[in-house]
Amino acid sequence: MYVPSSCSDWESVEGVLDTMRSVQMSQSEVTFGALAIVCSAQGQVLRVRQVVTQAWQRGVALSSTQLEAVLFALIRNGHAGDSYENIDFVLQLVEESGMKADISWLALHLIHCGRVKEAVHLVLSLPFLRTNNHLYSNAAIYLREIVHTRTAPSVVVDVCRRLQEEGINQFSLQVALEQALRERWEELAWVLLRAMKDVGLPLREHYFWPLLHLKAIAQEPVRMCLV
Repeated sequence: MYVPSSCSDWESVEGVLDTMRSVQMSQSEVTFGALAIVCSAQGQVLRVRQVVTQAWQRGVALSSTQLEAVLFALIRNGHAGDSYENIDFVLQLVEESGMKADISWLALHLIHCGRVKEAVHLVLSLPFLRTNNHLYSNAAIYLREIVHTRTAPSVVVDVCRRLQEEGINQFSLQVALEQALRERWEELAWVLLRAMKDVGLPLREHYFWPLLHLKAIAQEPVRMCLV
């Protein structure tokens, strides 16, 4: 099936569907899935709803994998919305469809694509993170991947603060710091130590030993205090 290159030309999309109907070609899950993904990549979220609605009307349900692809295309191409309203819109479509998207996998994939803040917004929609918010490990897998992918230190701190503000993980700065030390990322470690100091969190001795070790290996002067 040919899919018009721009979903802004909705008449062309409808023309394709009309032509398929006129020659009695079946409009399958693949047809509607491809259309929805193209529209999503163009940021045409209302068109996505139209495609999904037309599919429902014809007794065709998009799979959870296709809906995940729609959401990924939207975010990957920079159409999440200033307040992530387009993400919420597509998540609502997923819910209405009765399907369940693998939000955890999608968030991790987006982190590796550099869409960290959007990934965090997705993660916040996971109900179990609200019930496990007393755990040190809550949402830790995402924080560790954010550090592992060398996200800008300022963004890492922003993510930690948001997780704290949302009541997801009050230990997020410590989790990120421990991963930075494992990764031997000294710059981020110092940024996180400052952030912890600024909010009055205790700076444990064991945080500094890896930094001292790195300085010894590099034969550099030891930095003894936080500035």
